[in-house]
Amino acid sequence: MVKMQGDNTRVSLGGLRLQFRSPAYAVAGAPSPDEFISLTGLCMKLLVSIAGIAILLAIVNLPSALAEPVQSLRWVLADQVRVRAGPSTDHPVNGALSRGAEVVLKAPADGDFCSIEGEGQFGYVACKFLSAERIARPKSGENGVDAKQRWVSANGVTLRENPDINSKVAGRLPLDAIVKLVNEDAGNGYCEVQLADGSSGYTACRYLALAAVVSSNFQANKGTDKGIPEDVTMFSDVKPAPYADWIELKRKALAQSPDLAAEWLRVFKQGKTVSVEVQRRLQEFRNVEQSLRSAIGLWGQVFDESARASLLISTLEFPSVQPSLFQNEAEIAPPSITTYEASGRFGIQMRQTATSRILRQPSPENLNTAGPYESEVITTKLVRPVQRLQLFRDGRLRTESSQVFIKKTVWYYGDVMCEDYRGDGFAFGDSDLSIWGYFDISNGDKGKDWARKQNRNHAGSLYAFFTASKLQLPFAARTEIPMKLDRDKTGFLRGVHLQYDLNGDGIPDIAVWEGQGEGPGHLDGPTQTDDRWYRLVLVNIAGKWKVLGTDVFSYGCGC
Repeated sequence: MVKMQGDNTRVSLGGLRLQFRSPAYAVAGAPSPDEFISLTGLCMKLLVSIAGIAILLAIVNLPSALAEPVQSLRWVLADQVRVRAGPSTDHPVNGALSRGAEVVLKAPADGDFCSIEGEGQFGYVACKFLSAERIARPKSGENGVDAKQRWVSANGVTLRENPDINSKVAGRLPLDAIVKLVNEDAGNGYCEVQLADGSSGYTACRYLALAAVVSSNFQANKGTDKGIPEDVTMFSDVKPAPYADWIELKRKALAQSPDLAAEWLRVFKQGKTVSVEVQRRLQEFRNVEQSLRSAIGLWGQVFDESARASLLISTLEFPSVQPSLFQNEAEIAPPSITTYEASGRFGIQMRQTATSRILRQPSPENLNTAGPYESEVITTKLVRPVQRLQLFRDGRLRTESSQVFIKKTVWYYGDVMCEDYRGDGFAFGDSDLSIWGYFDISNGDKGKDWARKQNRNHAGSLYAFFTASKLQLPFAARTEIPMKLDRDKTGFLRGVHLQYDLNGDGIPDIAVWEGQGEGPGHLDGPTQTDDRWYRLVLVNIAGKWKVLGTDVFSYGCGC
């Protein structure tokens, strides 16, 4: 930039600044105004040349001219560095990081705070506690660390007044709290420890570690008193299974022999025995058919012990597609995914907390008394959100941020039937009004109106899914293709192909096939009406159709 100010000419380019003082005309022998204009032009050419050289120098030294790079590694300089929800001390504390913790710098500094993610934490820390040089993690007895120093290896660990489980609780110790070991054999599995404020107490020795816990490597085990950590942040060790490839399913289906199913039914009804070879072939057929039914979520008497699943897959045709919005399976997940599965699929850490509840003890007179006596409430959520998208039949998209929060009660010494039942109807979409007529017959005085009110899905909704990032368009381009089927062969009378282009490039990203026929019903067997009760959902991943999930209209919990 060139700036004229009074008798001064200033040139600045990035951090390079030059200043020239104009000659005074009143001085004897000074150049005339016309001569000065000529000299100024010469100076300007010189300045342009200098600016060009400065640009070249800036290009050569580009890294030093850029702002602080993001997505780079940093190491924590101190113990118990607070991680806040926002870039100031006004925001709540979400967690803490220990000295030597490795984090990723997510964005340039916002004042005195830096956005970070790592070791189960996502938020802001004071930038002064971050180092670009690797900081060694402290360990008991090494590099000047007291050999008696210990770190608490779980969150909410009980500190008691005496080394006994029935002793009064003196406090709770957070994950990675630093204590000094006073007596490592205080009895009953307890160790005596001294806290930073000088107070002391007793805690379970198994929760004391020789080094700070790297929470992202901490794996949940089974069973607070039952072994479940009370509060832990970790990467899930659940690796979601790959999505089923539609072409591969179709290849298996086409290789099936419908005649084998008919032969099996004939032999079964007649009570005849068959040769070992025929038994082997029949078993192979049944195994493949079962795997196909499982892959596309078909169940019920209509499909049991038949070739209908393979015949349906053989009949359905989805269009060939090019790569479009989703490039790999880590970018999208079905709505039924658990927090553990979401952590494994999206590569995001999750937090799990567990709280024990003793409702009542079994009666001494009757230890087999029915009912739950003890439970643990376990909650799980991702440490940072993904996007949940609700797809509507007309192509509308409703997006909301989600941490895949799940709260579940684990019961001991008793079972709770149908605890995970989502309710009657589709789990993730709306349905025809006519299908609810089933409940006028099966539910007596409650009927279809009562049953439909229990379903919380939005009117016109079709299916839902999670994505790693937010989509840009609020509406998806939609195509609809109806089709007729052979009921005897496929179990369906008709169906409809619904295809959705989520990013406007003319290539379908989501395909939904909706089937109509006799539904599986409840305990009394299939329905007597032809309902649109089944939805098969495929996703285009890198130019290949994969089975994202299914949604089946539920006529009852079956319990």
